[in-house]
Amino acid sequence: MSDDGTKDDSLIGIYANECQVGSNLIEFMIDFGQRQQEHRTVYHTRIITTPFGMGEFVATMLDALEEYRRRVKAADEELKP
Repeated sequence: MSDDGTKDDSLIGIYANECQVGSNLIEFMIDFGQRQQEHRTVYHTRIITTPFGMGEFVATMLDALEEYRRRVKAADEELKP
């Protein structure tokens, strides 16, 4: 999504169901990949960021997860008799 909350059609979406994180003194590396049926993961994307950027990334992901859980719970409550 763009800064104003609208969908950005110029972005490329690649499915990932696995990630690994590494770090050194000045940066974090987050590798995203797809776990294959043979139980091996093929990594395809690496994000490199600063420690501050990593903190912002984690906070954003936690906010998104919390919002998702609120929506799912609300939808679940609507389905109960």
